[in-house]
Amino acid sequence: MVEDDGPGLDEKDAQAALARGARLDESGGQGLGLAIVRDVAEATGGTLALARSDLGGLAIRISWPG
Repeated sequence: MVEDDGPGLDEKDAQAALARGARLDESGGQGLGLAIVRDVAEATGGTLALARSDLGGLAIRISWPG
């Protein structure tokens, strides 16, 4: 799991974040590429889920059965 204390995402933005080519951070930093992360996780039998972090921002959970 990766979490941050930023503003987080609402449901609409969370779906947009997983779209190919999406970039929600326009501050000039490096994007993580959540669509690529999700594709790799799913290609290896895993899942990616976005949720609200206990820190107040976004939580990204990647998991594999096991």
